[in-house]
Amino acid sequence: MKLSQTLKWLVMAVWFWAGMLCMPGCHSAFFVDTGHIDVVNGVAFQIQPPHLFIKKAFHLRDPTLSASQLAQLSEAMPQIAAITDQVLGHARLHSNAEAPVKSLRSVRDILKLKAATPLYVKAIQNWQIQEATIEWTTDYFWTSEQGHYENFRDNYAVHKSADGWHFSGHPRSSPEGRLTCTKDQSGRVQCGV
Repeated sequence: MKLSQTLKWLVMAVWFWAGMLCMPGCHSAFFVDTGHIDVVNGVAFQIQPPHLFIKKAFHLRDPTLSASQLAQLSEAMPQIAAITDQVLGHARLHSNAEAPVKSLRSVRDILKLKAATPLYVKAIQNWQIQEATIEWTTDYFWTSEQGHYENFRDNYAVHKSADGWHFSGHPRSSPEGRLTCTKDQSGRVQCGV
């Protein structure tokens, strides 16, 4: 008796959600994250595709950044996200991907990660913004074969020319490397070199 009642509720729940997906204004696109516009100190950042989840990793609320520096960052955001996408190895998946940057260090090669190991971006931060140059660090993470999260940080720079922002190299000759992460009393995880 109890099994048939559970089955009845399960069928009703499935029927309800199937009906919701067919209603005008409530369909599967409702559940797709299309991004948003984030305004920081009066500067608008388009946190939208392409590279939506990479753009969400940008740490934009740095109190040391002025409005003019934030404006430069907003302008360079698509190129910074495309560079990060290439490091993650996703650029090869996009038919409209930009030409790959040849002098970009490969985090996968440095760490000797297997091609099947998913690599993710955790934070894009530590902004150093000059008139036509932006430097930053990117923290990456992946799950080791032992099931532990591993973290790694590398540094990048872009330079503005007449035709836009372009990768200009790594400001330091080597990456910061693997990060040590600790959990504070509130449960928040902090990672550093």
